[in-house]
Order: sequence, then structure tokens, then C-alpha cells
Amino acid sequence: MRKDYFRDYYTFVTKKDKQKLEEVLSSQSGDYESCPFCLGSEKLNPVEITRITKGSHWQVRVFPNPNPLTAEVKEEPKSPWKHEKTESYEEIIVDTPNHFQRTHQLEIGELKILLGVIKERVKEVRGKDKVEYVSVFQNCGFWSGATDRHSHFQLVAFAKTPPKIKEKIHQSSHGSCVYCHIVSQEENSPRKVLENNSFLAFCPWAPEQTHELWIAPKKHLRNLNDLSDRDMLALAEIFKGSLEAVNRICDDYSVIFNIGPEGENFHFHIEIFPYYNERYYGNLKIREGYYFVTNTPEQSAKIYRGEA
Repeated sequence: MRKDYFRDYYTFVTKKDKQKLEEVLSSQSGDYESCPFCLGSEKLNPVEITRITKGSHWQVRVFPNPNPLTAEVKEEPKSPWKHEKTESYEEIIVDTPNHFQRTHQLEIGELKILLGVIKERVKEVRGKDKVEYVSVFQNCGFWSGATDRHSHFQLVAFAKTPPKIKEKIHQSSHGSCVYCHIVSQEENSPRKVLENNSFLAFCPWAPEQTHELWIAPKKHLRNLNDLSDRDMLALAEIFKGSLEAVNRICDDYSVIFNIGPEGENFHFHIEIFPYYNERYYGNLKIREGYYFVTNTPEQSAKIYRGEA
């Protein structure tokens, strides 16, 4: 793990073999006979950590990631620049035994169970030694960077809190919470997509990516542990509706759970980044921190609401 020359940013240097393009395309095809995440292929995975059963088979499975993103580099070359030993813990959360089913096609009750599993895994993993931050995300489709077609989430625990999360913690805990203010303003804006009693889904005012979508609780909830059973059901409902809206315009997207570290004042939220056109893969981000999008968030919200 190498530190940037100037900023408090780190780069993970991995020795994990990079998949060849044809291998990725093959895993994204309809060939499910060799899929390690399918029902009946459990022996192809490490010993599972937990599972939720439904009838005669499993509904959700969790096991250590056999191909971790942050595979440790044993030796770093001698250098005057700062570097540290890479330490992380990674899990795979398979949300359906059906190779062709995607998360938005799950029933609300099934999504609530999935979110409950994520909640419990985050709670347990961040109790491990040297774990400061736990990230949960999902990549769907080739342009998101997914290497397996079968729907799944990834959990990665880090020894350091990412700089972007540190910035969000600062914004949530100094003075009034900026995210509470954002939600209160967006609740009546043309960027609103969906809402229920507990959550709001909206397109942010200044998105990093075209059709970017956020889901945030209306009250100040720091992380999944703060969510009641009723909140979890409401989150499952709006998560499903949001993913259905995204899937109407594209097949490829990433979901990122922004979960507050233990003991930090944070406003939990979910970000969804669609990749509706491969030309915009990488967010059209200029390294200085500028972003370009091809639709206004107001127009994106209209599309999601089915009004355009």
C-alpha cells in the first residue's frame, strides 16, 4: 500500500493476476455450468461463513473472497516514499442462487434478508483487530468492472478509513449534518426519484457520473446498526425501486454502501453509479477533480420517474 506524494491517498498494489479480457467476457456470458456462485457449486468456494436458507436450498451465502482485491505484496522495493504493509479482510456475499437473477428482481422480503446479512457481516468484521473501515459494494455488468455475471456483493475491511469517507465524516459531524440538510432540501426538489417514510432516493445536485443516484435516510442514522426492523424494510423497498429504475436505462452499474466507522458521527447513504455508455466509463474524471456528465440530474430524475 503506497501513499500519494502529497495527499492522504493510498494505492493498493496487488499481485493478483489480472484476468484476460476473454476470460472476463466468458464469465459475463450465459455459461453458468462453471460458475462458482451457483447452487451446487458450493465446493468451489472456501468454507462458508454463514448462509440463509429458503426451503431446501440456500438464499444468501457468505464466504471469504478466494481472489481478494488487496492480495498482499510480500516485498516492496526500497524507496524514500512512504508505504505500508497491505492489510485487509474480504468476503463475498452471494445474494441469489439463480445465475440469471439480479438484485432488483428479488422480492422486498428477500432484499430485507440480504440487507440484514450485510448489516451483521459489517458488525462482526469491524470488530476484528486492525479493522478501521468496512466497505460494501456491488458491481454489475462488464463496464462496472464485474468479473462474474452471477449477482454478488463484496465486503472489504481496511486498516485505514478512506480519505473520501474521512471528508464525509467531517461534513456529518461538524456543526449541523450536511447530509441531513441535503435530504431535507432534495425531498421537494425536481431531482427526487422515490421516497417512503424513512428514505429518499434522488439524483445529487452535482453528480460525479451521469444518472448517479443516492439513497439516504431522512433521519440521522450513522450506519446499518442504527436501522430498526421497520427501517430495514423501508430500505429494502426503496433499494429495490431504485435498482429497478437504474435497470430500465442500463445493465451496468456499481452500488456503494457508505457506512459510518464505529464511533464516528456519520450519515449512512448508498450511492449508485450507472455505466449506461462505455464511452463514459471512468466518470470522465479529470485528475484535478472535475467531472463531466451528459444529462442534468433533473433530467435523470425524470427518466427514473418514468416521465421522460
